[in-house]
Amino acid sequence: MTIPGGETAGAHRHSDADQQEWRRLRRASRRQAFAPIDSDDLAAAQALAEASETALAAAVAGHAAEAAALRERLALAEALATERAAALDALLGSTMWRATSPLRHAITLARRLRNPAAPPARPEPPPEPVPEAEDAGYTAWIADFDRLQPRDIAQIQAHIRGAAFPAWQIVVLLDEASTADEIAATLSSLGAQVVTDWRAEIVAPRPPALPHADTRISLAAPGLSTGEAPVLLLGPGAVLSPHALYMLAIAVAEAPEARLIYADEDQIAADGLRHAPWFKPDHSPELLRHRAFIGGCAVLRAGGVALAPLADPWALAAFAAGLPRATVRHVPALLSHALRPAPDARPAPPALLAEAALPRISIIIPTRNRRDLLEPCVESIHAITDWPGALLEVIVVDNASDDPDTIAWLETQAQAGRIRLIQDPSPFSYPRLNNGAARLAQGQLLVLLNNDTVVLRADWLRLLAGQAMQPDVAAVGAKLLYPDGTVQHGGVILGMRGLAMHAAHGLAADAPGYQDLAVLTHEVSAVTGACLAIRAEVFRQLGGLDEHLTVAFNDVLLCTAAIAAGYRNILVAEPLLTHFESQSRGPDDTWPKAIKFRNEGAYAWRHAKALFKNDPFYNPHFSIDAVHERACPPRAPRPWLAAGGDRRRVMLLGDPPGDGMGDILAQQVAHLAAEGFDICVAGPHIRDAAAIPGCRYVTLRTPMEAARLAFEQRIDCVVVQDPSFYATFRHLGEWPRSIAYIGSAPPPDLFPNAAERAAAQAERRLEFAVADRCFAVSAASAAETGIADMGVIPYGTSHLPIWTQAMAARRADIRARLGLGDRFVVLNLCRFGRDARHVNGLDAYLDASEVLASRRPDLAGRVAFLLAGRTPPADAEWLRAEGLLVAAPVSGEALLDLHIAADAYLNLALWDGEDFGIGQALAMGLPVLASGNPAHRGLGIAIADDPDAVADWIATQCEAKDHGGLPPRSGHVTSWAPSFHQMAEAIREVCAAPPRVSR
Repeated sequence: MTIPGGETAGAHRHSDADQQEWRRLRRASRRQAFAPIDSDDLAAAQALAEASETALAAAVAGHAAEAAALRERLALAEALATERAAALDALLGSTMWRATSPLRHAITLARRLRNPAAPPARPEPPPEPVPEAEDAGYTAWIADFDRLQPRDIAQIQAHIRGAAFPAWQIVVLLDEASTADEIAATLSSLGAQVVTDWRAEIVAPRPPALPHADTRISLAAPGLSTGEAPVLLLGPGAVLSPHALYMLAIAVAEAPEARLIYADEDQIAADGLRHAPWFKPDHSPELLRHRAFIGGCAVLRAGGVALAPLADPWALAAFAAGLPRATVRHVPALLSHALRPAPDARPAPPALLAEAALPRISIIIPTRNRRDLLEPCVESIHAITDWPGALLEVIVVDNASDDPDTIAWLETQAQAGRIRLIQDPSPFSYPRLNNGAARLAQGQLLVLLNNDTVVLRADWLRLLAGQAMQPDVAAVGAKLLYPDGTVQHGGVILGMRGLAMHAAHGLAADAPGYQDLAVLTHEVSAVTGACLAIRAEVFRQLGGLDEHLTVAFNDVLLCTAAIAAGYRNILVAEPLLTHFESQSRGPDDTWPKAIKFRNEGAYAWRHAKALFKNDPFYNPHFSIDAVHERACPPRAPRPWLAAGGDRRRVMLLGDPPGDGMGDILAQQVAHLAAEGFDICVAGPHIRDAAAIPGCRYVTLRTPMEAARLAFEQRIDCVVVQDPSFYATFRHLGEWPRSIAYIGSAPPPDLFPNAAERAAAQAERRLEFAVADRCFAVSAASAAETGIADMGVIPYGTSHLPIWTQAMAARRADIRARLGLGDRFVVLNLCRFGRDARHVNGLDAYLDASEVLASRRPDLAGRVAFLLAGRTPPADAEWLRAEGLLVAAPVSGEALLDLHIAADAYLNLALWDGEDFGIGQALAMGLPVLASGNPAHRGLGIAIADDPDAVADWIATQCEAKDHGGLPPRSGHVTSWAPSFHQMAEAIREVCAAPPRVSR
């Protein structure tokens, strides 16, 4: 008998009709970029861009030679960087690098797991930052991410024409130090605005000479604001970006309650280069006490305000700090450039309570054993803390200690009145231990404290209480240090690396950090529960710590709940305690701990998605991989893209070759293009996919490359269909929108590396929480994720060859050529081999053949069990020795022959993904029997898991064939069109609501 493999099948030539049917979607076409914008709009945009460059150049007061030299050095640096990037790309793209990836991962994991009790490694303290004026990288970053392209300007102009933006009233505030060059630069930047409907008044101590004859500009005497219409205040030396008025107009429209709106800014050096960007947090009244960060560009909508004094940055900061928090908005966009340096930080005195106003404090410390940690913690509280003893209780919650020394010490301390001992022997749950103690605590102020901390300063409770007792403050945390004096915790930044990270981590205790934030008390989204102060009434109001999260993120969700309820969370930027991190539980360096950490992170994401996606105190221009480094690309708003009309740009991310996925992608692209979308298809092997005219195809390898391409191509929606690109979602921000299209994943416990697979699935669940919408390919796949709002867009099978009369006419010839004679052929298509024999149903397949031979010896020689697909040669020989027919490897044409020749199809896999084996069998009109896994149960086919039942079904089919009882073969496929249309509607839906410009 001859069963075709990959080479022998190629010797047989099918009819032209069959070849066309099998390959009908594999068409080549020229690659084509997106449709161009109207040429008139482009010309106007180009002219405006040139005017903007001229306006910026007007801000430069000489130093041409120095600028030329600096630019020459920059060009050399960029050339060197390009050369090194090319070398790195070559390495990362090499076969050897990809082949050794599993080995590198295994070595890393082995090192981490070799000593599970070892404390987590800490990074070396980062080097002191290079001054931005010397950072040539910022110039390159501007060119890549903060320069309007002609297309952007054209889209902004189109948006302006279609919107009803009111005329801008602008007040240019000058002071005694204002120079003619500063005034000229400010007015030139006004003249270069994309929004042209504005009027400007100059308020100055003495009337300046106006360098422009623009009739929209006039001089005015100092006065008061009316509050009837928003006024844009430009401070001394402020130079606007060309789209500043446009962005601020949108912010005004979307936040009618706002009384003050500010934006990000940088500075212009004497050589004309921009530097020192101030990527600002959202409104932070506490930080405004220490830093005048509102800047030289702010929108005021408040009556009776004397404008002239607001030329002083500190006066403007004080005014902003005094406004109701809900009335101050921030636009995270670089809308102005200062010709003057920003004022230095001016630390204000700490908020402290009067002695008569000190509250009673309950410190809650959960513990289990570990006297070596707990005793120094308790001793430091009693020996160092400056707080009235009558107003302090130390509650220790003992979680089933079984160490005699610890138990004796606890009893001694409780008898001496130094601690209040509460017993809780239940399984460990950090939230439950603290919530139970909080219900019994007598203090007005609760301090949640880890047992692996030691107090450093006598005034630690006074500093925490001074903030926590303010009526609009909830959680208050402290800067915590490692034993070596570097920072362990300086506040929590949400969304970092998909979850959260500590700010200032690894810095020296007195290092200022970005814009001095590491040493200035300020608002944060969250603080660690290792030291968290909160009023008892607020703790109860927020429901305490979420007991669904037994280990991680319960402190974070407490803080996000506080923000949702209108409170602030504060980080006291003084080193108050030492934290011996993770000494009680140990680090999360085992698979079970890693899985739990990811699952709890996904839970936190789903419950506070808006804050995890946009931490209000961490600017979207910052990286989510490295704290306070610039993001490449930034996640800042670009509202002109969202206003771009119905013709949305969509990026499809996937890795199509294999298992028919390329054909599916080609149909999907064609359908979406027909529905009016501009399509960009991207992935590692995308150039191997069938091309569709009018669509762009880009080869890329990493989620970061995908995010950058989405930025550069001004994509509106990213649809990710490949798990290796799910991490793209976290780098996109509010726009482009994102959709996850999720296939099926086998249960981890079916494999020897179950823990590793479970960790990967937990990571995927986390990424799904980041996406704007998630869809699964089947109800079974949706159920696997455990996500309640998971939609379903089912796979179709209309891309597969379907049974025809031409195939029926050729069936006898094919069977004769394959040597099948009159045997009843039971086909199974899969990746088969010893390593996955249980999962892929090979054991069940072999069992069925043995049961059939035992129960029906008359059919043993008649029934041929045929496996087709991919397997190592040694495994193919093993299966042949077991009495099976094996076709491996097998080409597409040969596989079509096997389906034509087969009599039935059998799939006994414990899990089945989207290999379309059953779909192809149904399309070829074969009777099908499958195992009862969830994916199969939704297909409306015969189900059996017992080998006896499988053998009986095969015997019945064989006898029916012998007696002419089988109906004529008739193929059945499910159309892709409804699913593609459902995806198109989902894209339109997520793109319907524009993102907010201000926060």
